[in-house]
Amino acid sequence: MQFSKKRLLIILLVSGILTALALLSASQTVLMRSLRDRPGGFWEMARYEIIIWQVWGLFVPFIFWASKKYPLERRVMFRNLLFHIPVSVAVVLLYFTIYIGYDQAFFSFYTHPKWSFWKCMLIYIASKFHWNFITYWGILGVMNTFEYQRKFKERELKAIQLESQLFQSQLQALKMQLHPHFLFNTLHTIASMVRQEEKKEAVEMLTGLSELLRMALEQGQKQKIPLKEEMDFVNTYLAIEQVRFKDRLQLDIAIAANTLDALVPSLLLQPLVENAIKHGLAKKLLAKVLKIQAEQKEGQLRIQIFNEGGILADDWQIQDLPGLGIQNTYQRLKQLYPEVHQFSLKNHENGVLVDISIPVEVK
Repeated sequence: MQFSKKRLLIILLVSGILTALALLSASQTVLMRSLRDRPGGFWEMARYEIIIWQVWGLFVPFIFWASKKYPLERRVMFRNLLFHIPVSVAVVLLYFTIYIGYDQAFFSFYTHPKWSFWKCMLIYIASKFHWNFITYWGILGVMNTFEYQRKFKERELKAIQLESQLFQSQLQALKMQLHPHFLFNTLHTIASMVRQEEKKEAVEMLTGLSELLRMALEQGQKQKIPLKEEMDFVNTYLAIEQVRFKDRLQLDIAIAANTLDALVPSLLLQPLVENAIKHGLAKKLLAKVLKIQAEQKEGQLRIQIFNEGGILADDWQIQDLPGLGIQNTYQRLKQLYPEVHQFSLKNHENGVLVDISIPVEVK
């Protein structure tokens, strides 16, 4: 419904502009003819001009298509001008062909019935080419303005959606941290340490839990953060889990130095690491290894997370995976890096590998 209203508005606007140009052209013609002692009625001339100017309406669908296919945007301006300049000339000449037939058949205001087509065409080119050339670009400008507004609103909507998804990621992370099972296990581990008089370790774990909550709240205020900050958060989370799992959690973290300043979506890795532990390592006693790697190559930041255990089914779909963390991460990457990112989740050796690639971006 909105599209129909918008289209009707464009048609009415273009028609109004064409009518205004027709009246301006009619007044100019009447004035010019009166100076040559060939006076003519304004309204008769206006009716003639309005009809012929509205012929431009036949070209509006084509110009609408051309404005979408070859928009006048800065990044492709030169290339698309090479399309529109010759096409605008061709459209004007086609318009003149219709104009000549119309004029000779009904009015003979500008031509004589006995004149050849090419003589008429030369007269029209000499007297009316510039006006009609400008008309093509005027219609194109109107179309581009509406298209720019549409894209602007689309970007606004996308920004709102990204903020919503960021909030969901933050909420998901907090839910993990405040989840009764997670807190029970963490507090139970702390209680055991106290009973065994491992007071130093208990204090460290309590401090880690407090730091984890604080960092989650701080990160949730930003859309993108340096990879170093994201890894600080992940390492704090892993420090708590490592106390719980002890020797059952073997970490292999290799983050290249030239990737630390690269920006990544806030809370990108934590849901993936949580998923690797919860649905991989925690469910198989023999599963121990969790690897996190990051490297920069050819302008792309590549991050891999591997965990033993938790083999995926052959016919798995991302929407079928347990938890919202992976699904939300997948959707955020699609919106933040449309068509310039990679996200894969697959069985690898005796576990599951998450492979992410995004453009390198530094603050």
